[in-house]
Amino acid sequence: MIDHSRHFRNEAREDLSNDWSVERCSEYAQKVTKECLEGSHVDRSSLGSLYHGLLGPSVYLRLRLAQYRRIVHDDAPTERKLLFEAHRLVEEAVARETMQLQRSSSVRVTLLEGPFVGAKAMEVAVLFALGDTSRARDHASDLLAFLSDQSTQLPVGECELLYGRAGALQTVLFLRRELRDQAFGSKEAVQIAQDIVTQGLQPPGSNLPMLWKWQANTYLGAAHGVVGILQMLLSLTISERQQIHVTRPLDELIKDTIGALDSYCWPESGNLRTSVESSSSKDRLVHWCHGAPGHILLLLKAYQVYNEPVYLQKASHLATNVIWPRGLLRKGVGLCHGISGNAYCLLELAQFSERDFWTKRAIHFCSFAMEHFDMLKNVPDHPHSIFEGSAGLALLLLDLGMILHNPHSDHASFPLYSF
Repeated sequence: MIDHSRHFRNEAREDLSNDWSVERCSEYAQKVTKECLEGSHVDRSSLGSLYHGLLGPSVYLRLRLAQYRRIVHDDAPTERKLLFEAHRLVEEAVARETMQLQRSSSVRVTLLEGPFVGAKAMEVAVLFALGDTSRARDHASDLLAFLSDQSTQLPVGECELLYGRAGALQTVLFLRRELRDQAFGSKEAVQIAQDIVTQGLQPPGSNLPMLWKWQANTYLGAAHGVVGILQMLLSLTISERQQIHVTRPLDELIKDTIGALDSYCWPESGNLRTSVESSSSKDRLVHWCHGAPGHILLLLKAYQVYNEPVYLQKASHLATNVIWPRGLLRKGVGLCHGISGNAYCLLELAQFSERDFWTKRAIHFCSFAMEHFDMLKNVPDHPHSIFEGSAGLALLLLDLGMILHNPHSDHASFPLYSF
């Protein structure tokens, strides 16, 4: 049974028109960004994490807005101003989190939920954007050493994205993108990935060739489960995946695990269940964290890596039957369990199939989010954050504006996740 209580009814017609322009994106982005930046001026001892803290709107949103001003508006002075503001804030955040790290016995090693790791990663990105590439690489190397050391100290099986080894690997992938160096941290990335695969490998004949438990549950989605871990493994280079030593080639294991996820989808819709142990009688969640959105991003990554049409076909099926009818979520406009995260899945799909068709549908989600913004903006617990709140919508509007500015641009990847 499908639970329709968590989303608004999508009343859009199939023959959608696209009356959006770069100017409209800029206007909406300015409105949402202004609210996010003003909301992130709260005096706190810590900016917190990229997931639900103020680090996202304070620093990462400024970084992306600076990029937007340069690319779309050719506005170098505003770009520099935003970058200097981001640099000041992130330096303060790194100093605070370094002190906190020295006083704390527990360390989070992940990009999204590690306040120290997130701040250091943002510091690298901002320094590189400012042209200080030497300092950016030095800070990246320091962070890499920290990740390599701390990842080995995680409990056995702690491999998911928000708190485990996959989140450490995600940090390396983010640093690569920001430094524009796909070879950065290769040795460390392979070691972290080796630990992930070794700890997830199941005996021959198991339903899922690889699976990992978190808090006694075998989650399937992006935030805590199989989908998110596979997404990070697939984002490694071919050479790195070939260096992972297991019973058979890693790419075979990844393909078989992706294929086995089909048996954990709701038969009526194809939506991915929350966990292997899930006993719920309802097909409930259409979120990045749990359900079809994260599954779609994994299928698109698999299609990109393996160039096998079946992955694209499955992604299109899920977008049509799950995200399009049920993606206008009542929980807000953020990336994790909000409208923006689902819109990003449609934009990523547009890069590989029926560009105009899926872009129009993503724009419809943006329009709905803006029309209901005043009603939805304060629904989440952290209303200004990236993954729960309106900073996620601001990022979506900036990326959409860059796509409308240059339809062949690649600015449609899910923030801090798709590499």
